[in-house]
Amino acid sequence: MRVVSIAAECEPWVKVGGLADVVDALARALGATGQLAQPVDVFIPRYHAVTLPAGARPGPTITLPDPRSGPGTIEARSIDAEARGYRLRLVDIPAAFDRDGVYGGPAGDHPDNAWRFELLSAAALAAIRREGRSVDVLHLHDWHTCPAALARDRAGHDDPLIRRAATALTLHNLA
Repeated sequence: MRVVSIAAECEPWVKVGGLADVVDALARALGATGQLAQPVDVFIPRYHAVTLPAGARPGPTITLPDPRSGPGTIEARSIDAEARGYRLRLVDIPAAFDRDGVYGGPAGDHPDNAWRFELLSAAALAAIRREGRSVDVLHLHDWHTCPAALARDRAGHDDPLIRRAATALTLHNLA
């Protein structure tokens, strides 16, 4: 069974609140069951303040449609590392994530957060497609990753790697 988790945070690499704790603990707990043939994949953004784990390996560049620019594209890559019993997948899109603050700064939320997190979902799904390994469970965490569910249902119905994946959305804080 292959489990893929997509989230905006994961302890200890980036933590704003309890979301980071849960994403890390759940990935470690699933790996410890011995029921998975491979470690859980945890996709999170590579924010400005994230230090690369030891042994991190950059993957190939992926060209994604840029939802802000009509026919334009944007470059992304996944930087992967075995960490804490799961595979950490840092989505590296400097235009979206190489800035101070996870969700915003002292003046409030980043005004382009919807764009940023849509790119996170698109890059995670593109990395899955590039690897050619099917997904059994796609676990999405909070509103940041909802675009992955939409993309799976909209474009993924013809995609043999994700179309049969069970999709779970966990809302960590209803406030």
